[in-house]
Amino acid sequence: MTRPRLPNPAASRALLIGVHTYQHLEQLLPVRNNLTGLAATLRDERVWGLPLENVTVLEQPKNRKAVVDGIIDANRRAGDTLLIYYSGHGLTDLRWSEELYLALPTTENLRTDTALPYTEIRRALGQNGVLRKQLVVVLDCCRSGRALREEVADNTRFADLAADVLQDDLPEQPFVAGHAVLTATHSRQAAMAPPGATYSTFTRALLDVLNKGLAGKPEVLDVESVYAALRDGAAPGSARPQLRSRGEPAALGIARNCSPQRGPGPPGPRPSGPPPPPQRTGVPARMPELVREYLQRQPWTPLDLVAPAAPESWTVRRARRRHALGPFEELIAVRGDHRLAVTSMGLRHAGKDGDLLIRWHELSQYRFGYVVKNAGGWMGVPDVVGAPADTYALTVRGPRAWVSKPIPSSVPSTLAEQLNEIVRLSEG
Repeated sequence: MTRPRLPNPAASRALLIGVHTYQHLEQLLPVRNNLTGLAATLRDERVWGLPLENVTVLEQPKNRKAVVDGIIDANRRAGDTLLIYYSGHGLTDLRWSEELYLALPTTENLRTDTALPYTEIRRALGQNGVLRKQLVVVLDCCRSGRALREEVADNTRFADLAADVLQDDLPEQPFVAGHAVLTATHSRQAAMAPPGATYSTFTRALLDVLNKGLAGKPEVLDVESVYAALRDGAAPGSARPQLRSRGEPAALGIARNCSPQRGPGPPGPRPSGPPPPPQRTGVPARMPELVREYLQRQPWTPLDLVAPAAPESWTVRRARRRHALGPFEELIAVRGDHRLAVTSMGLRHAGKDGDLLIRWHELSQYRFGYVVKNAGGWMGVPDVVGAPADTYALTVRGPRAWVSKPIPSSVPSTLAEQLNEIVRLSEG
C-alpha cells in the first residue's frame, strides 16, 4: 500500500461553493458557516496550511457561468491538488433523468433548467482530457450520491470501484494522481441541516475529522480513512456518506492527522549514515506570477513569454503537445525550439532521453550552468561568458541531470543565469 502524502499547499487550490439564501427554495443558513469553517480549517497549519489566496470562497454565485469559471480558474492554478466543495440544495427531476442538479440562488422548485447540472462541473474539469493532478470533489447536498452515477448497495465499498469520475467517453489515459468524489448522501437521501445548527450534519462531521484527527491513523489522513470515519460515525437511519474514486484512495492524502494518538506510518528502511538535512517547505505560492514578473523585467531573455489569457498561437499549441501539458496547465514561457518550457507547475524539458518536469517545490535541488565547445573540445565555463566558443549547451545539475542540445550561440549562458535566478525566487 502506498503511503499517503500531504499535498503541497503552495501548489494546491481549494474552491468552496455555497448557497444559503434562495428566492424560491427553503433557506439553508448553516451553509454560510460551512464555508467559513471549512476555509479556516484548510488554511490551518495543523491541518493543511493552504495560503490565504489559495482558498477561494464562492458564496451565492450569480449563475452557472460564475461556478464554471471559478472551477476552470482554480483548476488552472492548481499544480498538485484541487479540492472542490459544494454546499446547498441538490435537486433531481426523475421525469426526465436521474441527473444531479446543484441549486443556485434563483433556482425554482421542479425547474432544473434554473440549476447547475453536475455534468457541467465534470465537463469543466475534464473537457480537454484527464486531469494530471489530485482531485477531490466534496458534495454536501441532498441526493448528492447521484454524482456517482450509479446505485451501489451499502455493503459495497465505493473505494473499490475503479471508474473515471470525470468523463466515461474519454480515451483511456495513464493517471499520475488520484481522483475522488465524496458525497454526503446516497442518491435518494436528504442531507441534514437541523434547525438552529451551526453547520450541516455532514460538514460538521467532516470538520471534526479534520480538526481532531483520527486515532491510530498515520500522520497524513487519506480520503478513504476520512470517508470511513464519516460513514461509521453516521447516526442510525441518517444519511450515509459515499465515496467513489479512481486511483488508490488510500494514497490520496488530504490533511495532517491532528490526533495526539495518531499511529506510526508504514515501516520504512532503516536509515544509515548522517540524517538528511531538513527539507525546505516554504515555496512561494505565487511562483508562476513571480516568474512572469521577473522575465518581463529582463532587457532580453531567450525565453518567449506567453501572454496570459491570450488566444493560443501555433507556437503555444506545439509546446503544449511536445510537453504533454495538462488541460489547464498554463504556459508562461518557452524556448524557440520548444525543448524548454516554464509552466504553472514548474520547468519542463523535452528531450530524446525522456521528458523532465521540475516542480516548483523541487526547484531548489537544481542548479543550471553551461558548457562550451572550443578548439580543446567541451569544457565547463561557469563564469566567463565571453570565452571563445563555437557551440554552447545548457547543463542541469540535480536529482536528474541533463545537457541540452548544442546551440551555436552564447544563449545558454544567459538562460542559465536567468534560470538560477528563478531558483532563488523559489527559495523565498
